[in-house]
Amino acid sequence: MSLRLLKSAILCLSALSALVGCDWDPPHDNIFDPDNPNYRPVGNLLINVRTLDLQMPIADATVLLPELKRFGITDRNGEVLFSELPLGEWWVVAYRDVIPDTAYGRDSVMVTIGQAVQTDTLLGLDALPTFTSVKVNSITTVKREGGDEYKVIVARLKARVIDPDGAADLERVEWKLLDTLHDPIQVLMHGILTIYQNPDSAYWWAEIPSDSFPGNTLSNSLTLPFTFEAFDEAEKSSESTAYLARVINDVPTLQAVGSKPPPHPDLRWQFYWDLQFPNIESFYFLVRIYKDHVPPILAYEEKVDPDTSGYFRCTVKDSLESISYLWEVLAVDLFGNYSRSVQNKFTVSHIQ
Repeated sequence: MSLRLLKSAILCLSALSALVGCDWDPPHDNIFDPDNPNYRPVGNLLINVRTLDLQMPIADATVLLPELKRFGITDRNGEVLFSELPLGEWWVVAYRDVIPDTAYGRDSVMVTIGQAVQTDTLLGLDALPTFTSVKVNSITTVKREGGDEYKVIVARLKARVIDPDGAADLERVEWKLLDTLHDPIQVLMHGILTIYQNPDSAYWWAEIPSDSFPGNTLSNSLTLPFTFEAFDEAEKSSESTAYLARVINDVPTLQAVGSKPPPHPDLRWQFYWDLQFPNIESFYFLVRIYKDHVPPILAYEEKVDPDTSGYFRCTVKDSLESISYLWEVLAVDLFGNYSRSVQNKFTVSHIQ
């Protein structure tokens, strides 16, 4: 070995010995390096909450990170930002139960938070069916079969419901009569409402005979809540409650009308209102006249305010044509409950 090669070998061995005998500390300028003084094992999360079709943002939705005990409220763009979340996989839950605005059912998604990055996640929420009105009314009528008359009392349940996701998403509407005096609350009756077949597809209804109720009388339900529940295709639902205010047991009794009344007939009836109402301001009469066709055609209607007597009258303002008519009187309270008389016939003749 030449002297030059020997010196080179000695220098290499010396440099190697120096490296082995000391700690090498490269620069830590990468933020992903745990030894970087600015290193923090966190990331950000942007949640965008939208309608089920993802077309519209949902403002004021609550967004929860239950495992991290964090929550936020979406802005008008449907967004909420969570900063400095620990790395890992976490559940996100979103919903909106703001009333009277549209409510949205809960939905959830798993997200992964990465180091020093922002994760963007989109959630589409199912809008819950919304009740615009619910009512429970009593209807008392007199039926006539042959020479016999008998009284019929029913409860009419009505609900108007819309589904912001579209009418096709509304599956059904159910009702329950609840006994709130017991713990737990007992369901005394339940059923499904029927959709009313007209252009207003939001109208659902049912009529329940009085003898179907506890104690065989509708009057036993006066203090009990009727709960309505609307379900969508995903079986998510919302509820609304209504009460029955009154059962009107008696009906107006029609008095005779002359066989040849003038074109403005004078209609008279009797009704013992003081057995049904606390005062005359609690109800009114509705007089209806129908052309005697099949089916009958409404020809005249007038609201009549009662007085304190038990005998009432209504002189028809319109000039009726010379045909046969049917007439009836309804006693209607301020809650929409009513009782209806039988229908009697009379004939108008312009020949004196």
